[in-house]
Amino acid sequence: MRKIPGIKNYDAAFIKNKSMEALKEAIKLVGGHNKFVRQLNIYDALLGGWKKNKYGVTPEYVVAIEYLTQGKVSRYELRVDIFQEK
Repeated sequence: MRKIPGIKNYDAAFIKNKSMEALKEAIKLVGGHNKFVRQLNIYDALLGGWKKNKYGVTPEYVVAIEYLTQGKVSRYELRVDIFQEK
């Protein structure tokens, strides 16, 4: 089990899975793939990369996603490796 530096009790697989679940929930809450892409003003390929979990949701979009979902999906869920809850 590979640990992520600075994050207690989480391994890389856990973080990847948690982020993916949060992204799927955000897409659902916003109204689907196409609406999500339009509202974030991103290319379909970028969302496709996030969904394939190639590189995770890029940090500059996590706050926008949190806003779009009215806080139901938080930056902490989308990028546990960057944003740590207090």
